[in-house]
Amino acid sequence: MKAYIARRLLSIIPTLLIVGSLVFFVMRLASGDPAVAMLGSAATAESIAELREQMGLNRPLVVQYVDFLLQALRGDFGTSFATGRPVAEQVFEAFPDTVELVFWGMLIGTLVGVPTGIIAGVRPNSIFDYISRIVALIGLSMPAFYLGILLLLVFSLELGWFPVISTPKGGFLERLHATFLPALSLGLIQASFIMRMIRSSLLEVLQEDYIRTAHAKGAPPRRIHYRHALRNALVPVITVFGLYLGTLLAGTVLTETVFNRPGMGRLLVGAIQQRDYPLIQGGLMIYAAVIVVVNTAVDILYGLADPTIRYD
Repeated sequence: MKAYIARRLLSIIPTLLIVGSLVFFVMRLASGDPAVAMLGSAATAESIAELREQMGLNRPLVVQYVDFLLQALRGDFGTSFATGRPVAEQVFEAFPDTVELVFWGMLIGTLVGVPTGIIAGVRPNSIFDYISRIVALIGLSMPAFYLGILLLLVFSLELGWFPVISTPKGGFLERLHATFLPALSLGLIQASFIMRMIRSSLLEVLQEDYIRTAHAKGAPPRRIHYRHALRNALVPVITVFGLYLGTLLAGTVLTETVFNRPGMGRLLVGAIQQRDYPLIQGGLMIYAAVIVVVNTAVDILYGLADPTIRYD
């Protein structure tokens, strides 16, 4: 197990290197010139060339790439083209708001999806099971930004229960009130995914021989379901949390835009519109690092969740 953990931790470095390289070259392949985006289409060729020189865009692509990698290894993602501020400073100012949104979204998804999936799994083909599956299918089919717009129209514009602009500020209750609606739009979709995963996993585990043996010995159904079956059924669910984190982070980009909420999503949208290469690269690298670290932790947790799993 220790050797496996060491290998997984070491694999983080080449993974981030590949991600960083893809981000760098894809941004250069995208249409649009940062200098033109900043100065406007009416700018003269001389002013555009001067600005490109100031931003270092006139250097050979290989030189820019090597500089980017060397700076990224030091945790320095350069200076924003648009604001002139260090990228790391801007990213770490916006990242806590996104982390807060993702945390509450995952909490809502877990609190709704786990018990719903358990009940549907231990009572298959019941009325509750049919209703929960239909609701989960609707949730999985609906994009997070579309659900966010519906929630905004109903609970903010019509009922006035939540603010139209979700700006987290003030004390805990004020921040929670401002964050609840965008977190709900992310959490309900995650709840649908978790519910279906737990249900299918429980149904599979309940068909195992050791479950039938427990029934034959007269063990109480509640003990069989929640002590024997649920623990093994939760092993694949751990994967869901690791994989769905990436979906949640991607969902925050549009969710923060819909709710006009500060965070990494809005920061990246503005950077893309301005062709701000350093800010885009820095933001995506932070996203990638979080996802890689979380998925590495998920792999390690397999062995803790199920003692039968061993890594040689």
